[in-house]
Amino acid sequence: MSDVRTPLYERYYSTFKVNKRRKGLALWHFIRWHHEKYYPIFKSYNRDSPILEIGCGAGEMLGYFKKIGFRNVMGVDISAEQVAEAITDGYNAAHADALAYMKEHAEQFEIILAMDIIEHFKKDELFELLSAVLRALKPGGLLVIQTPNGDGLMPGYVIYGDFTHFTILSPLSLTHILTFIGFEKIRFKEVGPGHIIHFPLFIAWQFIRLFAMIVKLIEIGRIQKYWTESIICTCRKPAVRV
Repeated sequence: MSDVRTPLYERYYSTFKVNKRRKGLALWHFIRWHHEKYYPIFKSYNRDSPILEIGCGAGEMLGYFKKIGFRNVMGVDISAEQVAEAITDGYNAAHADALAYMKEHAEQFEIILAMDIIEHFKKDELFELLSAVLRALKPGGLLVIQTPNGDGLMPGYVIYGDFTHFTILSPLSLTHILTFIGFEKIRFKEVGPGHIIHFPLFIAWQFIRLFAMIVKLIEIGRIQKYWTESIICTCRKPAVRV
């Protein structure tokens, strides 16, 4: 990438993220929330399953995987600053271009994570990136994406709050590109409040999304299911080559 993202990524961490590591209550909250939203996705996997996180940043998700017992987890990121932080914390991370890295590791990973990264690619780049993910996954392998929701109720902050966001997708448009590339069993879930850790907020959110669904139904006669500002998407590489 030889555009505005290059100089921004070189100093993104030291400019915006330094001294913002989660500690104490904030770290506990991060772990509990991810345990509600993500642990059900991963709990059935062998703890030696090979896992890759592209755009791993300073390693928060690498740390979460370590916390829940996974032992074969690798992260790559184009930001040397953030990779250095991840390595300092004892995580297996490399300063590398995710696309090039996956091209060199065909069919090696059981799970690939793309947490808040695909929105940083232009559409033609995104097509190439997701195609590389498909090749890097083992047959039947799982891709997990977290990304801003173009259909969100109030998505402005997450869409426009980062100067390096290029492509914002809705569940429908994300389904289109994933299906075209060759993924199957595409599923979505809302991010939003956890039903245990944020129980009062979770209940309030159900009323808010119900009201929004009614408004959408009245407006265009269609039910919209996913309203949070970001969404989680899971999909699989076919287990058998077609």
